[in-house]
Amino acid sequence: MGRICSIDLGTKRVGIALSDERKIIAQPLVTFAFTGDQALLEKLKTIITEKNIEKMIVGLPLREDGSEGQGCVRARSFAGKLEMLKVSVELFDERYSSVDAEEILSMHGKNRKSRKQAVDRLAAAAFLQTYLDQGRQA
Repeated sequence: MGRICSIDLGTKRVGIALSDERKIIAQPLVTFAFTGDQALLEKLKTIITEKNIEKMIVGLPLREDGSEGQGCVRARSFAGKLEMLKVSVELFDERYSSVDAEEILSMHGKNRKSRKQAVDRLAAAAFLQTYLDQGRQA
């Protein structure tokens, strides 16, 4: 049994989170500076192997009304590239995950600079936890 990994795909930073092996709890893992799809795919290939990942969840940044914008086009394109790594890939609504992560970090007294470094991986953990809570991992 492998883990599930989520990706909060930003234009400057990418947040990564993992489930535990029982697929109950999501945990923030790392934030990478985004330097291009190919570099990110190489990093994810390493994570897939080292962390025994069986499924990748790519955040789909739907608009408030549920419609898709340019971010969704990018997420769908990246999900297609991710499938080349021979791992199951699913898109999942990540609306409000970054806003929620910012609020949590702010409540814990994190300054703007430290929030900026943590928000993406916390956002990835937030929508992964929602995914797990909905029982979608089966």
